[in-house]
Amino acid sequence: MRRGDQLNLRWEKVDFQRDVIYVPNSKTGKDYGVPMNEDVRNTLLVLRSEANGSDYVFINPKTKKPYTDLKKAFGTACRIAGIRDLHWHDLRHTFGTRLAEAGCSEATIASLMGHSDPQPRADIHMPQIALKERLWKPCGCCGKMFATNLPQRTNGCQSWQP
Repeated sequence: MRRGDQLNLRWEKVDFQRDVIYVPNSKTGKDYGVPMNEDVRNTLLVLRSEANGSDYVFINPKTKKPYTDLKKAFGTACRIAGIRDLHWHDLRHTFGTRLAEAGCSEATIASLMGHSDPQPRADIHMPQIALKERLWKPCGCCGKMFATNLPQRTNGCQSWQP
């Protein structure tokens, strides 16, 4: 979810019976569904009990109005955690990357992120370690590492190393 979509989220878009959040996409104008896991559901139920009749999901408990920005609080949390150069939007990129690492299709990733086009995105990064693990595998015959994009040798050993 984009930051604006999160801050503008209203309770009418949270379906606890289906465990889905219908996100009003500020970029495309169309809602998209994001399934809730148990932790998200439980957290939202607590927030709902504290909402005091507000239409918005994320409200400032002091002002009773919806949050308009989280930069200061997010910056403080990052500083306390010792994290540098992390931006709210980076979490969105991480979400997409983790979906890709889990083997989700481009269409599934696009749907969960509210993209209108299911094409691969430049903001979804495959970490180098994951690429290495996909490219190099241990040979079942000798245990040496081999490149998965090379054909097997005629003797059945997949390693091209001496």
